[in-house]
Amino acid sequence: TLFPFTTIFRSKTAYKKHEIPLIIKKINSIKSKYRTIIDKISNSMKIPKDIIISVIFIESSGNKNAKSNSGAIGLMQLKPDSAADIVNIKKRKYKLTSLETSILKNNLEEDKYKCLINMPYAGKYPCGENPITEKDLVKEELNILIGTMYLKLLISKLKENGKLRLDKVIAKYNQGYFWKTPTGNYEDFYNKVPDETKKYIVRFSGINGILDIINKNNLT
Repeated sequence: TLFPFTTIFRSKTAYKKHEIPLIIKKINSIKSKYRTIIDKISNSMKIPKDIIISVIFIESSGNKNAKSNSGAIGLMQLKPDSAADIVNIKKRKYKLTSLETSILKNNLEEDKYKCLINMPYAGKYPCGENPITEKDLVKEELNILIGTMYLKLLISKLKENGKLRLDKVIAKYNQGYFWKTPTGNYEDFYNKVPDETKKYIVRFSGINGILDIINKNNLT
């Protein structure tokens, strides 16, 4: 990965050794099903594949039909409102690439695509309703695109003194783009986040976390 582990990640254990073979099997299944999509989006956005695969594993275990109690949908667990906002923010801050535009057009009806692209700001729909629905977010290519857009926005935003705060990226992915990120060094930050997010950080990048398992076993 392009993003090195930090001390705090390496001091906490995510999964037990006997769990790892089944995790490897599931990661390989995710790669087998979605490799083509992950490869082209990773290469275009410059987001490492192990980061994308880790999010897919933790969020949905590779189940494109997954739905959380809070209404998050699909492989990277996105809510329709959040998904539309992510595309809007990405478009306004950095513009959409040709690949992003192509995937959106291929996966959304023409009127919904136009509504999405013409949103003046997050939460404002010129067509009167959110153009992205739960049905849309079950589509693997669209879900992985917008989930990776989300990671791209967070990675671009959460750098301190030129260094990426991967712990904050992971926490904010879990809590939401507009969540007020606590301040502090790695230990202070970790102690300030909700328990759910502590577990998410460790599962993602602790000892025997998904990122660790992927890299130790050359699973990208």
